Amino acid sequence: MRVMFCVYGYSPDVERLQPWLTVHQVASVLIASGWEVHLLTDVDKPPTLAGMQHHYVRTMRPSNAAAVRAVLDAVAPDRVIVLTTPLNLMFSGWYKFVRCELIAFLTYPFYTHAELARALPHLRREDFIAYGRHALVPKLLWARTLRKYYSAVIAQSHRTAARVANAAGPMIKAHGLRAGLDLDFWTPAKTGAARARSVVRFLYVGSAKAIRGFNVLLDAFRRLGNHDVELRILARGSDPAEVSELRRRIDARVGGKRDRVEIIGGWMDRERYREELRAADVAVLPFVLVPSELPVSVIECIACGTPVIATDIDGLPDAVGDAGIIVRSGSAAALAAAMRDLATDPARIERLRIRCIEARKGMLDWPGAGLEWLRVLSA
Repeated sequence: MRVMFCVYGYSPDVERLQPWLTVHQVASVLIASGWEVHLLTDVDKPPTLAGMQHHYVRTMRPSNAAAVRAVLDAVAPDRVIVLTTPLNLMFSGWYKFVRCELIAFLTYPFYTHAELARALPHLRREDFIAYGRHALVPKLLWARTLRKYYSAVIAQSHRTAARVANAAGPMIKAHGLRAGLDLDFWTPAKTGAARARSVVRFLYVGSAKAIRGFNVLLDAFRRLGNHDVELRILARGSDPAEVSELRRRIDARVGGKRDRVEIIGGWMDRERYREELRAADVAVLPFVLVPSELPVSVIECIACGTPVIATDIDGLPDAVGDAGIIVRSGSAAALAAAMRDLATDPARIERLRIRCIEARKGMLDWPGAGLEWLRVLSA
């Protein structure tokens, strides 16, 4: 079987990030299963995966449809998988040149207008341009494009898969396929590891952006009152100047509690990052919107035995399950209430830790996730 992934922005620099991570891992399983795997992308850097054949085009927009068609004609794949959003569903004019089965890999959660309206006060202009603009594409139009050209969609969120299936109708097969994880690496701390502090440590992981609920978190932390809590922020990728700006924002938002907030910027190696997840009492991931379908940090935390407070948006409720608490997105009051409940009930945190260990047993490693894709692509 010959398959082609059409993936914008794919390069060795992003192979550890979603959604490119999933493409890399799934492709490795397909190659190991004897499939011929091709990658068409708009980055002139070959992937690191041995056996993945790289094809570069300047852009995958309609203005470059002839170049995309030339690659498709030369490769003649049996399946084409396209990384897609509502916007490029409307503006990728080369779909009509595909002569085989076309499958959409959805990287945008297909939010409702109500969800976007609730998120709007928390978004910056660049967030709306990057994500909110997709909602401006009428459902009727992107659903019609799916029905006309595609046979199936794959999403890493069952909620997104269900929404697309409902919009596009019964002719489109919608598959909710979970992301995998390196379960040999993301492991809990050894049983009985002592905690040398009496305070409850909440951990925030990721870039300190409004779309990820960072400002909501600071407002919630300020509301916690005099409970014995601390907030540790892993502002991944932040340089010293950005960390200084974050400190200013924190001082302005949390007031007298700023001495209980610690920021770590830059990048840390995987081993240290894992230890940070293990050492936290609770991870707080209060996304206003989820930029890519599933933040891997959610399942990394749970696999390490750390309960998660997350928001009711896209696939987060499914990912958290019984291993944490789900709150309304964009609500500092709801987030503060959940954090306060755990800060005053250490026994509940321990019960949630046990549920994390149970949830971990049902997680997929990457070979397992790749096999789920293989079954769908083989059908």
